[in-house]
Order: sequence, then C-alpha cells, then structure tokens
Amino acid sequence: MMKMRNNLKSKKLKRISFDRKYAIDILLGIKRATIRKTNKGLNSGDVVEFYTRGPRGRLIGWGKVKRIVRKKVSELSDRDIMLEGFSDRGNLLSVLSSHYKGIQDEDEIFLIEFELEKPSISFSKEVFSKIAKLALDRDLKLSQSDKKLLEYFLKTSKKDKIILSTDLRDVIRKIYVKLRSEEFSS
Repeated sequence: MMKMRNNLKSKKLKRISFDRKYAIDILLGIKRATIRKTNKGLNSGDVVEFYTRGPRGRLIGWGKVKRIVRKKVSELSDRDIMLEGFSDRGNLLSVLSSHYKGIQDEDEIFLIEFELEKPSISFSKEVFSKIAKLALDRDLKLSQSDKKLLEYFLKTSKKDKIILSTDLRDVIRKIYVKLRSEEFSS
C-alpha cells in the first residue's frame, strides 16, 4: 500500500474509463483486462486511475498496467476472455460488437491487462453495501460467519478498514458471482 501511495505522488496518472456496469467486476478482481482498439497511450508499468464513463463518472480506484498485448480478435485466448471478466467467447464478442460496430475476427485490438491496487473507498462502500443488503434480504444460504461479517459491515461506521480486508472482498465476490449467475439463468 505504501508503494502505491509513493507511485501516486511521483507519477502523472493516466486514466482508463469503463462503463459503470463493469465497476463492481473491477473492484472485486473479476475484470482484470480491457480490450481497446488503441493502446490509449498506455505502457506496461503505468500508474492509472480507473473511472466510470459519463458526466457523473466516479473513481473506481488506482492501479497499474501490467502488460499490453496487440493481437487479432481471432487470437483472443480463454485466459484473455476470463481476464476481461467474461465466461465465454460469444458473450465477449457480442459486447465488443456493441462497443466497436463492425469489428471482425481479423481486426487488431489491444488487450490491456491491469491490476487494481487501491479501491476508491467511497465507491466501494456504496457498491458493497448494496450487495451485502441484497444478499441478506434474499437469504442466500450464507455461512454464519459470512452473514455476521456482512451484518457487521452494514452496521459499522468503520467501513473503510473493512473494505480493504480480503475477507469481505472474498465474501462479496462470492455473493456477486452467485447473484450474477442467477440473473443470467432466469
């Protein structure tokens, strides 16, 4: 964490923006890459800010670019698809087609792999609180310890420290994946 703070102070930050719907995937480490038509002027090792797009764009957090790979759409691997936060090629290609009209298998793209190192606490509080409330309201058959962690998180004023805990993020990730799979199966 200290290293991240020093990087934030010493380097001019670059920015990557995303549709708001991807923010939770980025916060939970489900989405760790983005596919773009250009490299956006980014290089491996760049320190970046992650934002949601639009006039009311929100800070998702800070991190760094791990690597950038130029390839054709047809060359995207299962790993690339997973890093993008998708479970299958068809869903990813559908989304790419909506972002880039007329994209073809032979078109070149850039896979920008990144790592979120410090989440935005205010955005995380809002998102994690919504997921925690939803999980408790729906009675998702959580373990007693997971339930207690969520209840404590919702009650406490010390949310900042809890958000940075791996335990909470793991529980929220598990719940989110379950909710997402229920959404797609209905």
